[in-house]
Amino acid sequence: MRSSRTCNVKVSAYNHSDSENRYVYEKQQYVVWWNLYRLAEALSVVSPNFEKLESVLIKYRELHNEFYTKLMGKKLRLINAQATDLPLIDDWLSLMLKYQMDFTYSWRKISLGNEGISALKTMYNLGDDFNIWYNNWQSRLIQQNLPMNTVYQIMQTSNPAIILRNSFLQEAISKAQNGDYSEVEYLFNAISYPYQEIPQYSKYYSVPPSSSEDIELSCSS
Repeated sequence: MRSSRTCNVKVSAYNHSDSENRYVYEKQQYVVWWNLYRLAEALSVVSPNFEKLESVLIKYRELHNEFYTKLMGKKLRLINAQATDLPLIDDWLSLMLKYQMDFTYSWRKISLGNEGISALKTMYNLGDDFNIWYNNWQSRLIQQNLPMNTVYQIMQTSNPAIILRNSFLQEAISKAQNGDYSEVEYLFNAISYPYQEIPQYSKYYSVPPSSSEDIELSCSS
């Protein structure tokens, strides 16, 4: 498994059933492999050829790295992203970690062009290291010979403006518990168009308040 800096702004578990932080963002690629290995052990009871099962797990590593590169490259609008693009991807994630940038918000803003970039610089007081990364990214994009407006439009289809954050869900749950399902309907309508920024749902497109960081929900919430 490749060593990657693909971590969220901090090690946080927002599911109260994950008390040991086993499924936090930065551990996901490993824990998938761990779960598959446990499955292979279980299958070894009925399959005497455990070595063959292990070889499949090795293939998983290759497939994971290939898919990861393509997925993250798509979010940065890197056509046919290759292993040589990984430093550019990892450097962007490291900047988000360093400046404690909101993951979804930051991806969305860089897909909005100069206006989004300016908003990020102002909100997080980004330094020269961001400018260096940004220039490297722009140089990579120029190699693809696509108009920048087209690049950003395509990026917006890979970087959602809204995700189901715990704070949104908790607000809807709290109201529903009191018999008011208006927020459930409102949130459902907003999340139905994740890649569009519709003015009436603007409250969902901002960085959530720091007070929401302590909100934990379960899969059954």
